[in-house]
Amino acid sequence: MYSALFVHSWGRLFLVVVLVLSFCFISSPELKAQSSSNDLGNGGRHTIHGRLYAANGRRSQVSGLKIRLTTSSAGDIFIITDETGTFTFRSVNAGSYLIIVEGGGIFEDTTERVYIDDPGSSSIRSPVRIREAPRYVNVQIYLRTAAGAPSTTAPGILHVKWAKIPKAAIEHYESGLKLIRDGNDQGAGAEFSRAVEISPSFAPAHTELGRIAQRAGDLIGSVAHLRTAIRYDDADFDAHLNLGIAMLNLKKYELAEPELVKAAFLDRTAVTPHYYLGILFVVKNDLDVAQKAFETAKELKGGRSLPAIHKYLGRIYMRKDMEKEAVHELETYLKLSPKAQDAEKVKKDISDIKAKQIKNAFV
Repeated sequence: MYSALFVHSWGRLFLVVVLVLSFCFISSPELKAQSSSNDLGNGGRHTIHGRLYAANGRRSQVSGLKIRLTTSSAGDIFIITDETGTFTFRSVNAGSYLIIVEGGGIFEDTTERVYIDDPGSSSIRSPVRIREAPRYVNVQIYLRTAAGAPSTTAPGILHVKWAKIPKAAIEHYESGLKLIRDGNDQGAGAEFSRAVEISPSFAPAHTELGRIAQRAGDLIGSVAHLRTAIRYDDADFDAHLNLGIAMLNLKKYELAEPELVKAAFLDRTAVTPHYYLGILFVVKNDLDVAQKAFETAKELKGGRSLPAIHKYLGRIYMRKDMEKEAVHELETYLKLSPKAQDAEKVKKDISDIKAKQIKNAFV
């Protein structure tokens, strides 16, 4: 699927992702700005990108909440959060804004202030006018559950669509999440199983069962649970991601690829899908696509959480005789993971590359 659609070009995937998502944003009546101008904006050139979290900081995956961007100098702009609880206001002017999240009865309404500084477009007189790069502002907004609303503040936050799930199923699910935090996968599995007995279509519980099975090495069982989760909720990022990882470990590469690509579509800020796509294409010996995947993961600031990104990039650059880049990536890997089991091997690779550079300098 992936390689057939985007032959040796990770960039084409992102072009398609951007085009598809842009079409969804522009064509949906719910997402159009009430004062129409420039792609959900007010005629400017800056971007405000935000994500919703619960009070405990875990990813909320709350969709369908209305977000209002308001400023004293222009009309309000409304958009709806996507499946991952994210939202983006593009083409906005510099200035002071209020971002207002309407909780929809599940969460309390929340307000966040944002200021976009744009000295490059100011009115200060100067013989030389320098237009600085557009600003890209990231906002994290933490939500509090509204009084009397179904509980959604436990780790693994529930999607609004599950608000009507029976209370008993939610309680077992939340108990399972607590047991996972305590390191008790066996007890957690029993709780999630009770949740799906009460509510068989409760996808998040199936996803957690799949993750537990995967940690236990039961890849076949994991696949079954994750496919069930996806059958009830095709927008479940964690289910697609973990199904892709399970298929990769089962060496079913053609089945792993579409799941990882789907996960990348569902959460465009997530590093992990690109990381595993990189591994997938290394295994398939398609280094061009693997390189693009790891470079994308790196651009998403994934190197600190997954230092191996730098190691894989370094090894790819080595094979492509990109010596300077290889040394930089391998040294970064060692800096982030100095006690890695393969640290000595990586040090030798760096030494060999530098020796080759010195030798080539005298050729």
